[in-house]
Parts: sequence; structure tokens; C-alpha cells
Amino acid sequence: MKKILGLLLVSLLSVPALADGLKITSFVIVNGTVQADLCGSMSPAPKAPTFVQVTVDPKYKTEAHYNTVVGSDGNFCITVTTYSGQATLGLLK
Repeated sequence: MKKILGLLLVSLLSVPALADGLKITSFVIVNGTVQADLCGSMSPAPKAPTFVQVTVDPKYKTEAHYNTVVGSDGNFCITVTTYSGQATLGLLK
């Protein structure tokens, strides 16, 4: 099980974000649950509040959308529920 979670983490860190400058920096599933902590960054860091939409389990029946705010340092974190261990990012307009 640990091997699968490790491979999943490595593969998710290499998933490109949909918008320029957005990337997932960590996506760690809490052992034995469907909860995960997802962190990311935006480059360059925004000067005004910027909202990011996190799509979890894209193209699955369990697809869900979460919104979070990018901090002035360009970083963000959010706790999500995931069944497939996949996520994408996009800017909210």
C-alpha cells in the first residue's frame, strides 16, 4: 500500500497545471482515508487576491471542485476528498 501511495504522489507532482504559473507542489493522501492535503504555487505571486479552482478526480463520477485563495507569497493549500488521487488547477475568472 505504501508503494502505491508513493508512486501516486510522484506521478501527481508531475501533473502540469492548466494555467500558466500554477503548479501542484504536494498532494499527500492521509493514510487509510480519502482525505488529501493539496498544496500548490503560482508564479509570479499575485499582487491582488487570486482564486484557484482545484478539480479533484477529473473525468470521474466523483469529480469535485474546490476554490482557494493564493497568498501574497504565491502559495496555497487545501484539504480535499479524492477517490482517484488526481487533481488539476485552474484560475477562476
